[in-house]
Amino acid sequence: MFSGDVLKGKRILVTGGGTGLGKEMSVGFAAHGARVFICGRRQEVLDNAVGEIRQRSGGQADAVVANVRDPDSIEKMMADIWVTGPLTGLVNNAGANFLRRPKACRRAVTTQFGRRSWMDRFTLRRRAGSGGSPRVSPA
Repeated sequence: MFSGDVLKGKRILVTGGGTGLGKEMSVGFAAHGARVFICGRRQEVLDNAVGEIRQRSGGQADAVVANVRDPDSIEKMMADIWVTGPLTGLVNNAGANFLRRPKACRRAVTTQFGRRSWMDRFTLRRRAGSGGSPRVSPA
């Protein structure tokens, strides 16, 4: 349907990219020429996923350990990624489905759905600072 290099030159971060839909999207992006960065909280899961993404797609994939609920963790991840160039895409796939007491549920829902996530904020700020478009748009 698409040419094999339709995403050539794109750099896409997929949060929660170590398993499930995040990993499958990453395979597709890499297969079509994008350099994919996946993040998650478990190094072993990420390492296995990167190997699988590279093997199945023949493309480029890298992993960074990060917790999307921790702003300092996100800032470090973004700094590490930006060393080699800015991102051109973000798939904010990481779930916030952690067990919580009822009072904490409102904060979790607000973080995920009520306003921009930490990931969106850090990505937009870095992208604007690198001379890229300050808005997230399709590739």
